[in-house]
Amino acid sequence: SAAEPLELARNATVIDAIARAGGLAVKTEDARITIMRRTNGGEQEFLTINAVALYDQRDPSQNARLAEGDLINVSEARKQNIIVSGQVTRPGPYEIEEAQTIGDAIAKAGGEKPNASLSAVILKRGTQTFTVDAFDAVRFGKPLPGELATLRDGDSIIVPENKNRVMVAEAVLRPGIVPIPEREKFTLLDAISAAGGYKPNAKTSDVALFREVAPGKVERTVISFKDLRRGSNLAIVTQPLQPNDIIVVPEGSIKQSPLGTISSALNLLSVLRIF
Repeated sequence: SAAEPLELARNATVIDAIARAGGLAVKTEDARITIMRRTNGGEQEFLTINAVALYDQRDPSQNARLAEGDLINVSEARKQNIIVSGQVTRPGPYEIEEAQTIGDAIAKAGGEKPNASLSAVILKRGTQTFTVDAFDAVRFGKPLPGELATLRDGDSIIVPENKNRVMVAEAVLRPGIVPIPEREKFTLLDAISAAGGYKPNAKTSDVALFREVAPGKVERTVISFKDLRRGSNLAIVTQPLQPNDIIVVPEGSIKQSPLGTISSALNLLSVLRIF
């Protein structure tokens, strides 16, 4: 309806004005309340009021005092239907509000899984497909540029799996594939820790790091963790791992680990690329 002037008491607030106008006609979770105010310089400024915090949570910070000439707009947010799939906790269709973001959608789906790749999120919009670096948007709320800043009705968000992984084998508590966290320095020590740490019988003086240096060519580096106190191997264990690195922690009772050879590492490398 058209805006109508209201006569209010001095120091009246947002709740006072809306009550005088007959109260909210929509649910608080659907209400969008904004105040347009002219500054002393004649410019317009807009204040956004959180209706849920104002009415349901009784947050006094949302019950702004009004100034003469303020224009209060109360509207109902239109709902939009989207789909969130891939490496999220609760994939599926969701109903969101206008002006919500990829970060909002992923949060609504329960957040990303530990093996998710936020730097290569796929956004499908009509006939268009975008690959979006949404890491900062999800983790820090940083807006995406241009038309990707907010979602639209019918958008589909796919959070892919992080394919930058390493493998930790043998004498650790949880041997297997470990994703390299995005935008983090991930070392040999981090990988062993992510695999649950050493078993009691681990032979830490003979840990092997296998790295592919060329197609079909793997280099083997043996690290003794017992020498770390003397400064030996410190550079190796603190440098970042590379995707597809393989770490083999042998059992202490075995003289030669069956996985500690170059040929075995090549086999493990093929497995790592499949999964």
